[in-house]
Amino acid sequence: MNYNIIPYKVSVIVLLVLTAFYLAIYALQPDPGLSLQPHPDGWFVDDVEDCGITPCPVVSGDIITAVDDITFEESRNDRRLAPFTQSPGEHVTLQLQRGTQSLVVDWFMPTTDGLGFSRLLAVFFVMPFLVAAGFIAYQVPENQVRNPHGRKLFIVVLVSYALFLVSGLLSFTLLAGASLVSHALAWIQAGTMTELHWELPERLESRPLPGRKVMYAFLGVFALMEILQLLPWRAYYLACAIQVVVPGLMLFWRVARGIAVKPSLIMLAGVILSWLPAVIWMLTTNESTSPNLIYTAFVSVMLLVWPFFYIYANYRQNLSASLEKMGRQWIIVLSFTSLSGIVLTIVTVVAGTVFGWTAYQIVNSAFIGIAILLIATLSFRPFEQLIDKLLYGESNHLLNLAAKHMSENLISLGDPHGLEDYATYFCQLLEIYRCAIYIKDEESGEFRMIFARGGVRAEDVTGLGDVPRYLKPGSNVWQWARVSLPLIIRGTPNGYWLLGARGDDDFYSPRQINTMFQMAGGLAAGLEMRRQRDSLEAQLEVIVNQERMAALGRMAASIAHQINNPLQVLVGSLEAYGGYGDPGLQNQYLIKAHETALYLGEIVSSITMLLRQGSSEEWRLVDVNESVQTAVMLAGDRLKEQKIELNLHLGPAVQIPLTSPSDLIQVMTNLIDNACDAMNGNGQLSLETIESHQEIIIRVEDNGSGMSDEQQARVFEPFYTTKERGTGFGLAVAYSIIERNGGKINVSSKLNHGSTFEIVVPK
Repeated sequence: MNYNIIPYKVSVIVLLVLTAFYLAIYALQPDPGLSLQPHPDGWFVDDVEDCGITPCPVVSGDIITAVDDITFEESRNDRRLAPFTQSPGEHVTLQLQRGTQSLVVDWFMPTTDGLGFSRLLAVFFVMPFLVAAGFIAYQVPENQVRNPHGRKLFIVVLVSYALFLVSGLLSFTLLAGASLVSHALAWIQAGTMTELHWELPERLESRPLPGRKVMYAFLGVFALMEILQLLPWRAYYLACAIQVVVPGLMLFWRVARGIAVKPSLIMLAGVILSWLPAVIWMLTTNESTSPNLIYTAFVSVMLLVWPFFYIYANYRQNLSASLEKMGRQWIIVLSFTSLSGIVLTIVTVVAGTVFGWTAYQIVNSAFIGIAILLIATLSFRPFEQLIDKLLYGESNHLLNLAAKHMSENLISLGDPHGLEDYATYFCQLLEIYRCAIYIKDEESGEFRMIFARGGVRAEDVTGLGDVPRYLKPGSNVWQWARVSLPLIIRGTPNGYWLLGARGDDDFYSPRQINTMFQMAGGLAAGLEMRRQRDSLEAQLEVIVNQERMAALGRMAASIAHQINNPLQVLVGSLEAYGGYGDPGLQNQYLIKAHETALYLGEIVSSITMLLRQGSSEEWRLVDVNESVQTAVMLAGDRLKEQKIELNLHLGPAVQIPLTSPSDLIQVMTNLIDNACDAMNGNGQLSLETIESHQEIIIRVEDNGSGMSDEQQARVFEPFYTTKERGTGFGLAVAYSIIERNGGKINVSSKLNHGSTFEIVVPK
């Protein structure tokens, strides 16, 4: 996120150039006029700069007791009187006290002095920026404001800054009654400073300053009394003291009570840095020390420190909306400010033409305003980084660890409990007592809580918006939640990650908010992966159900294929039995029909047991050679039809334990049938049984079409087949039968060179 209104490097270059030019011109042409300080007997002349007359009628150390007919005492008693309001070139009579001498001299404001007017323009130059910034802050939609409670604080900061500039403006103009208005504003500003320092360090659910209406009413009475001159002129110093002492005491009280210690210390340091030069100035003012130099240092420090209050306010509470969304609107602010600068420059040029002012005053008029903007721009990022490093270094380190953990385990967020596990890890690592995750139900559109920690109850979270934000106190959920992070899915917030207080400090810096918002994108990705997985599983279940029905049909066809040959043998034997009168032949065919019927029963029983997954089976010893010979007998008709040459090599008779006597016959029948399909007539089929030390090997070899490497890798997959009308179920069933009996089937094949299947079963 780019916090700079103006690019950082451009700001540095412009500021350095303006500073060098300003100081060079200022050194070549100093400010003509008198530098005055209050004195019990009159206006003490602290310094005289190039009055244009030699010798100058007024020198440093003089005390001016009257200007024309206005005495010092009269101006004190009636502050509507402004003795130094003459225009350039206008002559006035000054009554002086120089040592023991009383003098009356003629004085006039040199016509070359445009510095006062240029300073006036510099103050006006900043005001459009403040007005535009306030206007933009209030144009941001409610759901995009990170902290709605901060809108009032933004106005507090804005008004306080504006009053500061207005006070300076009135001091520069020295119009009639200017001191009255300036003193009245000081009382109002005492209230805004008090409220500002009460609100900013407080926790995010802070309530308004207690008795603020009474306070402003009380201060308003004092401001009115200033206008009516019902207060002594020194009461103004009391208003200034309130601006410093009351915020300082409040901040010190917070630190002593352990309330928001870190931000309170930051604000207390700001108060001290802002007003310490003024205190030093008051304590060290004497004839040998030039207060003007200290005053210049004081103004310089104020220009550097005062924007810090606004910066820290924005940093602490994110008073306005997300700067990312306001980026384009800042262009409007810059344009508005630039246009006002152009207008002011034109005014200055016209004035210079009329009064003969020099060109340097044009630059001088814009310099202070531009400098304030550039200093605020340049100081934002360093202040943020400094505060982050000093106050939140440890939590930033933990946050970086959590972000790294997320990046390394992003895929696992889509697991059934992956997102909840990570949210628990994150909250425990950063010591966040309460947190919750809500997602939107696609059907109802309502948000439901899928994760909670710390006894959080489900609440209505609609309307939180699509930007990370601090939460406004009010409803039940806001009693514990501090930050809302939207889970952006497909461009819209389809969920929220709510975080509560973190340890003893419940403040999350903007940098941490932005980092966690990026991490919320990881959670959103996990939610999207989970949604897609659930959708895929639902679709897969539909497909599996459809395939299951299709597989039942294919299995029925496969079963029909398995029993078709023995059924034909059975029917043929019974027909032969009825067609012969020879009892011997009839008995032979009857025995064959009986054996075939028993085999059919074994096949049906085997298929039934195959479909009963997880059922217990009784192991039986089965003769391997007999099973092979039975399979050959069942396939005999097809071998003859396709003119396939059979080579049968049986080893010694051996028995192996099987869960069903028909298992091996079924597997062998399937392999022989597949070999016949692969050879498609006039081929050679070899069957061999081999006994080793611990296992029996049954080899089925043909010289048919063979298979590619890819086909070999998938040959035992359900529903995979190389035949045009195959079911892809036979070899899968055969493999599962052998595997259930503790064996395996190996395959070796080469395209157009035949295939070899080896059944390996333990003895």
